[in-house]
Amino acid sequence: QTITWNPGTIGDVVLSLTDSSDVAQEIAIVADSLGTYDWLVPVSIEPGAAYLIRVEKAINGEAVDQSDNYICISNTDVIDILGEWSINSTVTKWSAIWTFNSDGTWTNDEPFSGTWELTGNGLRWDYDASTTYYIGNVGVDVATGTSLSTSMGWDAQRLLEVTAPNGGELFEMDGAVSITWTTNITADFVQIDLYENDTYLRTLFGNNVNNYSKSWIVPNDLLTSTKYKIRITSTTSDIFDESDDYFTINGVAPAALEDENFEDGLAQNWSVVNGTWTLVDNIYKSEIISPVNTSTSYYNTPMTGNYVVESKIRKVTGNYYYGVMLNGDHTTVAAQDMWNSIQFGIDLSTNGWFLGDYTNGSWMLITSGSSAAINTGLNVWNVFKVIVNNDTNEYHLFINDEYLGTVVDSSYEEGDIGLLDFSVTASDTEFDYVKISSVNKSDIENIDVKYLKKQNVPMSIIK
Repeated sequence: QTITWNPGTIGDVVLSLTDSSDVAQEIAIVADSLGTYDWLVPVSIEPGAAYLIRVEKAINGEAVDQSDNYICISNTDVIDILGEWSINSTVTKWSAIWTFNSDGTWTNDEPFSGTWELTGNGLRWDYDASTTYYIGNVGVDVATGTSLSTSMGWDAQRLLEVTAPNGGELFEMDGAVSITWTTNITADFVQIDLYENDTYLRTLFGNNVNNYSKSWIVPNDLLTSTKYKIRITSTTSDIFDESDDYFTINGVAPAALEDENFEDGLAQNWSVVNGTWTLVDNIYKSEIISPVNTSTSYYNTPMTGNYVVESKIRKVTGNYYYGVMLNGDHTTVAAQDMWNSIQFGIDLSTNGWFLGDYTNGSWMLITSGSSAAINTGLNVWNVFKVIVNNDTNEYHLFINDEYLGTVVDSSYEEGDIGLLDFSVTASDTEFDYVKISSVNKSDIENIDVKYLKKQNVPMSIIK
């Protein structure tokens, strides 16, 4: 947050955060002439709605000014205020129940009514005709506030509150989960919904009697995700609450689109583009005979959306590259018999890995690196794995289960998956298996993403 003031010409000023007890935290001492200071709000500050910013001359304490109105420091970026709250005055000792509606209106049991709006990470509501406003810090199920026109303060607790699961739990499919909540709302029924990544997924129980608990058996068709929440909504009023944080369901992994180990002596879902391909001893084998440089085969179903490719590969003879092709077009064969695609492979000339973009005869090195996880040289197996997130243009790269990093590249966003063998001498490359799957959310969410710098170096495919 940027703090600004009318700058002076000499001396320093002391910037402070103040509350009812005076200085809550000294922010900085800077030259008065700056007139501005960028403040990173510390996580150690207790959330509240009665803070002010004070600017004071370091050598003259009488030269001082504070914010005209209170500011709110919140412990959450998610504002969820709808529903009934029991609000208690901390000064005049009154209490009442406020209902905040989704149309921006509020009522209470006094009875009064008015409008409310969000202000940053807090809320503001018009209490009466004289425009007395309140600003509140909203957590998940608690709130605090202060009147702008008087010294009165208040605190509040939500009346409908999900108590379990409330975040951090791990549930297995077919397991029993106890859904519990507390409420003083007058509605006889509530609806219980399951949300995933803050998006409605399905209704678990509709028009359920408001008895504060319900047993739920986790369905065996849910996918693994770390971002589930339960939301409970009144069926007769504009009131709901949800889990304070995400919980995890260890669900069903998506079925493989292709799980080919070639043990039946067939490569029935694969078609040869160039080179000679045979099946020998449950191995899909590529052969390059000079002067041909490239041998490729493609999966017969083009891919859209997000997917995972994994293959166990080794080059037995020859030189240079081998690996997998992604988001390609096998009909665009150009120089060196290569076709348009993103390529992830191992370069025998460096014993390192690379990610490249081949387009219409030109090859661009996107990025490359080395890894102790690579089994170097000829006649050794390496397992390639790429999680392709075409929603974000991210390629998450793995060799032998070691995460190498993530590259963002928007050159291609769908297309063919291929198997790649490249050599300027006679070559034999073997593929033990190929597995293609949809992306399970946990595949991506469990990655501590490390973005790799793009090199974007034009290179000839023949060195």
